[in-house]
Amino acid sequence: GWTFADGTVLDVTNVKAFTTDVTYKQTCIRDIADDGEIIANGVFGAKEQFTWTLTSTGVLTVSGNGNMPKFNVNTTPWYGYRGAIRSVVIEEGVTSVGRCSFHTCRAITNITLSNSLETIDEYAFYNCINLPEITIPASVNTIGERAFVTCANLVDLTILDGVTKIEKGAFMYCSSLMKVTI
Repeated sequence: GWTFADGTVLDVTNVKAFTTDVTYKQTCIRDIADDGEIIANGVFGAKEQFTWTLTSTGVLTVSGNGNMPKFNVNTTPWYGYRGAIRSVVIEEGVTSVGRCSFHTCRAITNITLSNSLETIDEYAFYNCINLPEITIPASVNTIGERAFVTCANLVDLTILDGVTKIEKGAFMYCSSLMKVTI
């Protein structure tokens, strides 16, 4: 197990309780889980209203209520795990994907966006070079500047009714884009 600065001991028998205890805020748990699934998690936001979980299969799930913070390139709580993120799930209640949230998460191949989402901020999925397709739900009204720039393997883009604003360069350098459905 691991012993933290406050004396808490983490081992396979107590990891599940530990990972759900929000008093530990952004504590990241690497390579230890009772069933091999959760490898990192934490809370974020001005009022700690969001949670994130990363599984050993590379699924990063964000849940909470409201607009995600606007991050800088290296300030997301999962920044150190960006190479392990294969799939992103934005759950109901989240209304925006914050700036630079998944900037240069090059291993992402799947993104699931909830129907509560209203905005995809600038640079949110910048340089996610292995993303082959994305469906923007009808709840989204704005796709921010360069939100998907340099998603070089993006082939299929579906934008459902609802989007009223696509900002400058949102899909710039998506050089494989073959199908756009609006």
